[in-house]
Amino acid sequence: MERRQVSSFEGNESPHARSSAFIPMDREIWQSPDGTCRVAEKPGPPKEKTGDHTEHSEFLELNTSDETHGPGEYCNPLEELPTDAVAIKEALLDQGDGTTAEDDIGTLVERLNNTVYTKQPVQPASQAGILRLLAEYPEVRFAGRTEDRLGRSGMLFQAESDGEAKDRPPFQYRLMFDAETARPLYYEAVQTGELSEEKKKELEDSGVHPPEDLEKYGLELPLLQSYTHYMAAQWVPDLETRP
Repeated sequence: MERRQVSSFEGNESPHARSSAFIPMDREIWQSPDGTCRVAEKPGPPKEKTGDHTEHSEFLELNTSDETHGPGEYCNPLEELPTDAVAIKEALLDQGDGTTAEDDIGTLVERLNNTVYTKQPVQPASQAGILRLLAEYPEVRFAGRTEDRLGRSGMLFQAESDGEAKDRPPFQYRLMFDAETARPLYYEAVQTGELSEEKKKELEDSGVHPPEDLEKYGLELPLLQSYTHYMAAQWVPDLETRP
């Protein structure tokens, strides 16, 4: 599930209307080694609607889709994930254009979710390397055994990011792993603060419009922005077969 915040404008620079809703999403991704992929999405009715959501129904009430994309259009070509923690870190922070992203725990955890755990099977040796990498960050702490929203039991880890490296507000990230196999089970991103006034001014001075405070959308902190249940990931013979 992921939260959407929508602003609309009518002839000036200030938003005319603002709204927010949580969109349940059942997403399946098939990916070929060359980057060809099929993405099937089945959204549910928006939940926790706030603000002028009736004006933004076309952005909040989504349709079911099932599309196949060519190499690089949605998925990048698959490369074997390293097993060494340093090499995994380099792969996660690689921007794909010869540059490297800021070494920030928020960036790292988001890319684990967006480019690894939701896109490809992870072999045990690589998963062990990922856990060793996470252990190197002092922001990551073990939060104990718990259950995800589906009732599955696992070991929960939390990480705090001030967001400054990404020009974003502070977030808390949560990752839960199976206690026996270390398989990823759950990801969650919670916004815990607003962007500092100094950072807002810095962005404005550089011509970038900073994110608006949550209260303008009828929202309060801490705010759950997204969560993902990892259900199954394995190699299959084609873009039709499910694990």
